[in-house]
Amino acid sequence: MTFNQFKSCFNEILYRDPLPFGYNWQLQRLQNSSLNDPGWSELLYRTYASYQCNHGHHWQSSWAMVIFRFQLDSRNGFGRVRMKRFGVRCRECGDKDDSYHVGFCREIQAWFAVQRLLYHIVRTFDGKGFISDSEAQNIVIPDGDVPSGGNGGGPHPKNLCEACANNCCQEKYKRLTKKK
Repeated sequence: MTFNQFKSCFNEILYRDPLPFGYNWQLQRLQNSSLNDPGWSELLYRTYASYQCNHGHHWQSSWAMVIFRFQLDSRNGFGRVRMKRFGVRCRECGDKDDSYHVGFCREIQAWFAVQRLLYHIVRTFDGKGFISDSEAQNIVIPDGDVPSGGNGGGPHPKNLCEACANNCCQEKYKRLTKKK
């Protein structure tokens, strides 16, 4: 699924079921994931993806990482979401191909990613500061209904992972999702 397909899914969900505060939200590409912009909230999302390099090698991973950064400009009545899908270098190509390849995920996976994003937006900017999980789940699907990344077929190659290189992969994800 391309960025434009994610954007289409994002816009379609918000068109059908706008968020309760009445703000318009825009999805944009995140250009530099290493910058930590003050005033922006962050969601790190893990999903399953299939990959193909420029030399025709195929592989799959359950650690396909997507980062969303979001901010509400309540004075001007809109919110911004910046998104980056991290890539993986091909293990078989080795030094022949050092570019990161962004994985392909199915439309349903993009839908779940957008649902999680909207859940976090609602929880962060509910206007009262204390919306409950049950109230949020009246707006978006419950967290337990989102499938996990699944099995990707082998150990995670940290040296090939763009998210790991940007400190946005396994360790950070596990820290953020640790049960309290």
